[in-house]
Amino acid sequence: MSVVEPTWRKPPLDDVATVQGGYAFKSKDFESEGTPVLRISNISGLNDGLDDSCARIHPSKLKGLERFKLNKGDIVVALSGATTGKFGVFNLEEPVFLNQRVGRINTKGLRNNNLPKYSNPGGGFRSSSRRGICFV
Repeated sequence: MSVVEPTWRKPPLDDVATVQGGYAFKSKDFESEGTPVLRISNISGLNDGLDDSCARIHPSKLKGLERFKLNKGDIVVALSGATTGKFGVFNLEEPVFLNQRVGRINTKGLRNNNLPKYSNPGGGFRSSSRRGICFV
């Protein structure tokens, strides 16, 4: 049974959402402790989200970058490389910042957590509440 009814309008993505790219943090600024930075490598079904290898950045380097802070329920998507288009729903309460080549999909009039359901009507979600991202 399909989630999408044949009578539903199928608008172009830019009619229902915008994509915000992440910030180009300098890799030399990454540390083993600090605020996590979500990179493409963190959007992977094998990796299950944020783990101990997650890049981190000192909070002093985040001043003025609040617009790149992820919020619970945000949809994130890989924007380049072999995993382009891979996406998940961010489910952590802790502050995490969006790195370059990772996008946040901001929906217009839909609750963010519904877009992946409509984009992938067959399901395929795997949840990792411990790590903070649900994967398609």
